[in-house]
Amino acid sequence: MKIESSAPTTAVHNRAGRPGEQRSSGSFATHLGTSAPRSAAGASPVSPLGALLALQEVDDPLTGKRRARERGRRLLDTLDEVRVGLLTGTLPKAVLGELARLVAEARESIDDPGLQSVLDDIDLRAQVELAKLQMQA
Repeated sequence: MKIESSAPTTAVHNRAGRPGEQRSSGSFATHLGTSAPRSAAGASPVSPLGALLALQEVDDPLTGKRRARERGRRLLDTLDEVRVGLLTGTLPKAVLGELARLVAEARESIDDPGLQSVLDDIDLRAQVELAKLQMQA
């Protein structure tokens, strides 16, 4: 859409009141019948950042499950890399370091007993494989 021309903007001027008409002083407080407005210097500003930080402090029960599942997936992926490395005869030390780090990482307790059991099995397998690899080294 093309704009051909535009009207020039003009400043708004105070218009003179009609004879006999009372002019407004522009003060909102006079319309309310109260005294002049007080300064807002003593009021505390609303802080949306504080509210967001408070919300982040609340733990979502699904967040713990999600982190636990993610840790289990990382352990399984690393165990798969160990398996491939053992079959090919080339097991990088970085994979062993990652496995050791994941095993040593603190686990979260979760309320789902089925998921907890699966994660316990994965963790046990990772610990056994790490111990076997450390004995060979």
